[in-house]
Amino acid sequence: MGISGTEFRYRTLSEGVESIVRKMILLGDLVPGERINEVQLAEQLEMSRGPVREALRRLQAEGLVTYHAHRGTFVAELSDKDAEEVYKLRALLEVGAVKAALPNFREKHLGHLREIVSRFEAACLNEDISAMIQADLDFHHLIVQLSGNGRLVDMYQSLDTQLGAMFIAVQTKAPDRLANVAKLHFDLVTALESRDEDIICSAFEDHYLSAWQALDRLSP
Repeated sequence: MGISGTEFRYRTLSEGVESIVRKMILLGDLVPGERINEVQLAEQLEMSRGPVREALRRLQAEGLVTYHAHRGTFVAELSDKDAEEVYKLRALLEVGAVKAALPNFREKHLGHLREIVSRFEAACLNEDISAMIQADLDFHHLIVQLSGNGRLVDMYQSLDTQLGAMFIAVQTKAPDRLANVAKLHFDLVTALESRDEDIICSAFEDHYLSAWQALDRLSP
């Protein structure tokens, strides 16, 4: 990789490693399903394994890598079947959540969602996938939490570890959709502003199912 420890002069070592590995994943230098050799990576970066291990843990929380006991750490991947199940389940749960949340929606919540859309726009301009993932989490979690259904919230958040893999799949197979991520979420805010339950539920269902269909069309 030609990267030395001097590149981390102005940030913590683990943050530097995290940034580099994230870029390697999103640029395709590390492909979905590939094993990340912790020892080799530490040697290439001319540092101890501690910061590397910490960085990989944070990337695991983002859903960009997965850890398997006795096997190691791998770049996250979703099979076509996995992707179909995750997108359809998120659609099912969120449509139910948004129906329950509608009586609790106030203008302040719409304002918060608009702010998150602005964060999406900035993340797209900066090609910052990590910021996109965090904005996606914040946007959809706000809606689901307003449902007031604790079990539904738990079920929905259990899918968070798949989110990084979902973004990788979109980045790899349907980059045009990722470039439009701010517009896609702005459309959801517009639907919420209508206060029309049918329009809102249709918009949220299409948000996920159209993403799955875009991936499915491009699958070999």
